[in-house]
Amino acid sequence: MESDLDNILALINEHKTRKKLIDPVLKQYDWYKQYIKEEVNSIKSDFVGKQFSYFEGSYQKDVDRFIDYVLLDEGNNVLAIIESKRYSKDEKSGRIQARTYAKDIEKQVNRKIPIFLTNGKKWRLIDEEGIEREISGPFSQEDLKRRNDLFHKLVDPKDVEINNTIVDRPRSVQVVRKLSEHFSDGHRKALVHMATGTGKTRVAMGIIDLLMKANMIQNVLFLADRTALVDQAKTTGFQEFFTEPVEDLREGFSTSGRLFVCTVQSMMSGNPRKLYERYSPGFFDLIVFDEAHRSIYDKQRLIGNYFDSIKIGLTATPREHESKNTYEMFDCENENPTVEYSYEDALRDGVLVPHTAEIIETEVLSLGIKGKKLSNKLKDELRRQEIDPESADFSGSEFDRIFMDDKTNELIIWEFMYLSLCQNHLKCFKFQIKALNSIFS
Repeated sequence: MESDLDNILALINEHKTRKKLIDPVLKQYDWYKQYIKEEVNSIKSDFVGKQFSYFEGSYQKDVDRFIDYVLLDEGNNVLAIIESKRYSKDEKSGRIQARTYAKDIEKQVNRKIPIFLTNGKKWRLIDEEGIEREISGPFSQEDLKRRNDLFHKLVDPKDVEINNTIVDRPRSVQVVRKLSEHFSDGHRKALVHMATGTGKTRVAMGIIDLLMKANMIQNVLFLADRTALVDQAKTTGFQEFFTEPVEDLREGFSTSGRLFVCTVQSMMSGNPRKLYERYSPGFFDLIVFDEAHRSIYDKQRLIGNYFDSIKIGLTATPREHESKNTYEMFDCENENPTVEYSYEDALRDGVLVPHTAEIIETEVLSLGIKGKKLSNKLKDELRRQEIDPESADFSGSEFDRIFMDDKTNELIIWEFMYLSLCQNHLKCFKFQIKALNSIFS
């Protein structure tokens, strides 16, 4: 069906591409007609005086140049231009024209102008620094204005002092400094590997604080797939180290404030438009992905590709166990994280201490059980799953997958309490709890 639609759209000219495809997208991102000027003469217009000259049916070759779209702020100052091509043409083919138009404007207003390139299907951005990249769509008027203001107040993040009330451990300070240098060099993605317990949340808050002071970012989203991680970022992260209120998008759509938290699941909710699709692609200047290695990679990537933001992934997964997809998502070369603070390094620094494992298991989980020895209640549960209890023979792991056995779980919890409190309350254990197939620390 999509290929049929592509074939139909391939027949439309540039004018129809604008009216059928580009104009509706601009409307979707809250652009009002009065702030969109079309067919503007980049030579004869007075962009300082805000007097625009338009195409009137004829032009002088090599004298007149016409911009497809000029996007204005509420004071009629130029925010950006759009160079459009017909659907069947490569959107990048308008690059040289657009740069020429932008220079015409920049000579008058004495500031850099971002450029959008599109054929109605694909969009590209050439930002104020001349860096070109693919984006999912145009930015709203408000987002363009905010980003333009940030660009003209930008300072080198390498020159910004790290807030030692947020990060005070030497290695955490080093991680934040490496990230500041990484973004100073023009990178827009980073993957941070730090062992559990070494302070990933504080490092995230530290780099957010630094990039805000550098005027590189303003709107920040902390995204995770687990509610506990989002709660932690909200309470022991943003609320502890920043004075602004935190917008929790699990409670619904909001564009007020600068600091936002949400779960991946909440961002993907909504019908027909997902929550994340209600924002302009330029709304978030930075997205922090906590537990970037987890199984919701595809959803994270979808959200990450939608927003034109700086992206930082946080993971505690050792590099040898990290997914190749995760490295690709954050543009890591040779499957190396951007910055790393491993478990072994943390041990040497005295930040972490070695642990020993205590394995807790029951006879059933160790040796398994035959179906005919089960209680009548469990036998009935098997029958509901179309399993004959009289002939069934389960290994311990199979038993755990089929049944939620409260007595087994209760036994493990009591054993956990005994080991933790009765034997030596000062000792910290790592438990491999086979009944739950989880690690508790």
